[in-house]
Amino acid sequence: MSCSIEDFLSRYFAMSLAEAEWVASVEPVPEEKRWLVRLVGEEKDRITIWFTLRDRHLFHETGFMPHPVENAIAVYEYLLRLNHKQVGAYFSLGQDGGVFLVGAIAREDINEAVVDRVIGTVYETVENHFRVAMRLGFPAVFRK
Repeated sequence: MSCSIEDFLSRYFAMSLAEAEWVASVEPVPEEKRWLVRLVGEEKDRITIWFTLRDRHLFHETGFMPHPVENAIAVYEYLLRLNHKQVGAYFSLGQDGGVFLVGAIAREDINEAVVDRVIGTVYETVENHFRVAMRLGFPAVFRK
């Protein structure tokens, strides 16, 4: 890669993703080496991925769902079982009990195909599992 990783990512997020119809927006935060990518979803209206360039990795995180109000153990068990099959993005709990998808790409592995794969994995995971997890964690909302 002849340009810096930061320059590559800025160009990639600005040009490649900004032109895609399934991308709602791309917002760079250059002083923090961060990029916010919002995707248009069906099961979840907006899927927001934060990419943060760190010393050794490009870290990514996506808010998947809030802390479940019911059946928390069943929700967490469902998601942990999915982690066993996941590649590139894994379920994690935030400090407030909310669920996130997280992962990291080693700096030396960062390229367009790898970042595309992460975005695809996050999108597919949210689209395939958001509704099930929400029904488990918020059954009263879905009974109405």
